[in-house]
Parts: sequence; C-alpha cells; structure tokens
Amino acid sequence: MDDKLARVSWKMGQTLLPEHLTAMEDSLLANTVQRFRMQGLPAYGIGKLILNETLLGEGIFSVQEMTIVLSSGLLLSIPGNAGLSPFNLNLPGTANVALYLHILGDTPTAESSPEGWGDQVDERIPRIMHRMALSSEQDYRGAIETLKLAEFRKSVESVWQISRDYIPPLLQVGTSPFLRSEMASLSEALALFQYNLYMDAVSYLSGDSLSSVKQCLKSVFRTQRLLANLGSQVHLHPFFLCEELLTLYTEVCFYRNTTPENITSPYNHDQLAFLQTILDLINTQMQMVRALPPYLPFELSDNIYKVKLPDEIRQATNVYLLAQKDRVISRLSLDEVKLACLSRLPVVHKMALQGVPFKKVEHPSFQHSFGAEVEFYQLKEGEEWDNALNEKVVAFYNRPELKDTAFYIFWRIE
Repeated sequence: MDDKLARVSWKMGQTLLPEHLTAMEDSLLANTVQRFRMQGLPAYGIGKLILNETLLGEGIFSVQEMTIVLSSGLLLSIPGNAGLSPFNLNLPGTANVALYLHILGDTPTAESSPEGWGDQVDERIPRIMHRMALSSEQDYRGAIETLKLAEFRKSVESVWQISRDYIPPLLQVGTSPFLRSEMASLSEALALFQYNLYMDAVSYLSGDSLSSVKQCLKSVFRTQRLLANLGSQVHLHPFFLCEELLTLYTEVCFYRNTTPENITSPYNHDQLAFLQTILDLINTQMQMVRALPPYLPFELSDNIYKVKLPDEIRQATNVYLLAQKDRVISRLSLDEVKLACLSRLPVVHKMALQGVPFKKVEHPSFQHSFGAEVEFYQLKEGEEWDNALNEKVVAFYNRPELKDTAFYIFWRIE
C-alpha cells in the first residue's frame, strides 16, 4: 500500500486512461490508511458482523452484514462492495472448526456502460465487487489475503456456537458476536460485587480498608458505565476495553490484598482472546471472600453499651476495646468507664470494683487498617473477664462524655 501513496502526476493534454483514475483511488486509499495508522491504535479488523443465529446453531455460517478492514487497508462491506456465500460447519468427524476468510480478487458486476444521463445512470455503472470465500483451511488457491475469522465448537446437543478460545482482530466492541455474552456476564457480576462492596463498607470503621472499598467502587462504576455504552451506541476500539478491565482487575486485587498477574503485558490486537483471561481473573477475585477484621460493635440500649461475645474470642491472644472518636483531634477519657459482664455491672459500680482491667495502647505493635481516630485499649485477663466469657456478654454504662464515640470489641488470634 505504501508504494501507491504518491499522487498521480497530471499534465495538460495527456491521455486520460482508466489506469490513471485507479491509481488516484489507490493513492487516496493509501493516504487514508497511513493517517489511521498514525493515530496509534491498530486500524484493522472486524468493525461489524451480524450472523444468522438460527442457521449458526444448525452449523451454517451465514453473514447478513459485515464490515472489515484488512491489514492492507482495504475496506470490505457486505453487501456494499463484497459478497460471501454461506459455509457449512458440519464437517464429517469433527466438532471444532476454525473458519478462515479468503480475499480472492475483484470482478465488475456489470459489463455495459450507460448510454445516457438518465435518473438510473448510477445503477448501470460497472462497479468492482470483491470476491471472498470461507474455508476451514488456512491456505486457499487464488487468495491474495487471509484472515482467521472465528473458531466454532459443537456442543453435546449438536448446537454450534462461537468458541471463546479465539477472537479475531476487532475495530469495535459490541457490534459483533465476540465478547457479547462475556460482557453481559461481567455486568451481572459487577452488580453483585457492587452490593458486596456496599456491605463491606458498612463493616469497616475507617482507614485504609474503607478507602480501598471506595476506590474499588469507583472502578466498578467506571467499568459499568463503559459496558453500558458498549452495549448501546458507543462502540469503542477493544484497546479501551482492555485498559478498563486491567484497571478494574488491579483495583479488585488491591482490595483483596493480592498481587495482580501479568498486569504489565502489552495489548495484542491479534490475540484478543487474552481478554477472556482478564475476565476470568476478575471474576475469580470478585468471588473471593475477604477476611474481615474480627471486631463487633457495642450496642447502646437502656443506657448500657453491650456486645455479645463470640465463642472464638476465647482463643484470642489479645482483646481490645476500640473507641472511634468523631474527630481525630477530639480528646477522650475512659477513666470512669468500667467493663464487666452484664449481670455484674451494677455490683462492680456499687462496690467500686475495677471491672475488667484495660490499658490504652498508643502504638499497637501489629499492622492494622483502622483510621487515626480509633483508639486501642487492651483488656487484661482476670476473674471479671472470665465472668464475661462465661456469660458471653461484656458491657459498660453510658456517660455524657461518650456521646459522639462508637465502641467495638476487637480480638487477635496469632
């Protein structure tokens, strides 16, 4: 195509031949191809493909509409400037068929030129129609260019469908059968994952974990918008879908505290099936259950903060009372707070007993994801704590200075 880029040299009085006009067309096409290539994205592949789905299920590949740009820059359109006969996938003894599109050449659709300038003159102008053929073989006699179009697989019910193992080069997403079902499945999975993120956000106090949830939610919303547009009227180049999926995959991995796989692999226009791999990785990460920090909130009822203790807290190495202030700079004093099991709480206050001993920990020795507004108070084992474990409840009286503070019981098992 590059050798046809130079324009035709026109001179006054020269003979005008059909070859001159053909060369001018080739020059314009070569110019357009070069401009598209310099935009930075691969400018070849399938732009639109509509099949007869009923015939496909029976093993007949029949194209209703197709627009494709070859690597040479040639634009082919069915029924615009090309024709293609159906292909029977029901080859003897096989359930998997690779289908190749072969460009054979061109031939005029009419042999005579119009005799005058009537209203139907355009219909009688001979036009070049490109001939194409389908084959299960990569080599085809007389082919000047070949493209692997798709792979097909026959199910146990003898229904033919497009295989996920191969995706041809695409110029647009959402205008062909490729990736259509995968994008629909991803949309459903994202809706469920979005709900799970909302639930996780409620369970986190603050800090890095809550920030991670919000960041992941932003990526989910952005991907949902892109998928909605691809399924509507905005059919982008697959590169943009690839970038969005990799960004989503990275955010989900960071939220799950895992390391993304092959995140730096470059975009490969000729191997778009790798998008299936990214989708599978995203689904795997979204289905994982994130281990939440083991803590429970104190509930305020009848002027008493209380929390039911789970059985696993008996195995804890350390137990903490967490106090979440409304602001980081707020001062909090728990000197008058006494912890005890619910039945002994009145006795502890009446007899001026210490209750469950606890001590403020300025800098916990372990890594955590709580925010800076959360203070740690380590509980000490003793008779009062044993009573709370036996009763499975620990409580303390509410006080005016605790109005804007939330309390939690937090434990660590090492």
